[in-house]
Formats: sequence, structure tokens, C-alpha cells
Amino acid sequence: MDFDVAGFVARADKVRAHFAVLESVRGSGLHDADTDVHGKLCAPQTQHLPGGMMPGAYPEPRRSEVLVAFLDEKRRVYRFFGPDADRAFNLLDGYLETVKKRPLNQLTGVELKLLQELPELDVANGVLVVWQDIWNDILYALYVSVASAVWLPHEEE
Repeated sequence: MDFDVAGFVARADKVRAHFAVLESVRGSGLHDADTDVHGKLCAPQTQHLPGGMMPGAYPEPRRSEVLVAFLDEKRRVYRFFGPDADRAFNLLDGYLETVKKRPLNQLTGVELKLLQELPELDVANGVLVVWQDIWNDILYALYVSVASAVWLPHEEE
């Protein structure tokens, strides 16, 4: 299949630009100083800090830096395009190398599954395709790699 990679990259950039605007607006939930009703920091990039909602958790990137995937419900796949495809692939490859260094009997079920699935992924013509049945596992691997992803419908509405 041929895709308009540049078109998908432009859509992803629009999403990140929208998040950048929200990060600059206090009270949007994405501003560095935003707090919840208990006075704890609630923006994703500050929740892991002391005084945040989840101190000690994995840090998350700003939403303006997220990877953007596109869901193709007919084919049951998510696709990353252009620089997002390369970045996601490199992060997942790094995660795989980390998991490979650990003894098999110390891996979780998700890690064992990804140990089998990740070597099958590849970026071809600027597109990284991820099957829907491993999507949550991919999100976990990106999360522990200190990345985050959002997704949009494949077709513009």
C-alpha cells in the first residue's frame, strides 16, 4: 500500500502543535503549574515529580512531544509515519535490547510477548505498522522508554 506519508506527518504535527498551545495555557491540564483538586501537580510531564500525582513513576514527555499513530480499524493496525515511525522503532529496539539482557525466568508476560513480537517490526517506506492485538504492549514498552503515544483515526473526518 502506498500512503501519503507527508500528509500523515502534517496531521501528526498539527496534533503536537495543538498540545503545545494547551501546554502554554494555565488550567488546561497540560501546563507545568496545573494542579488537581488536592493541589498535586497533574500535567503528564510533572506527575512524577515530588508534589505530583504519582511521585516516583516513570516520567512522561510533554504532550507536544508525543508520538502520533493512526488507527486503521479495517485492517486492525496502527501506523506511525515519517519521523514518528523512526523514533518509535528506535525506542522499541532499545527496549528490546534491554529486555534481552535479562534472564527469561525474570521477564513478565508482556516482556516475553514483546521479545517475540518486536523483532518482527520494521520501518518500510517511512511507515511502522503495529498490529492492534499488541498495541497495549507497545504502549507499555514506549512508556518505560519514557515516550508516549496518542492515536487518531486513519481517515480524516
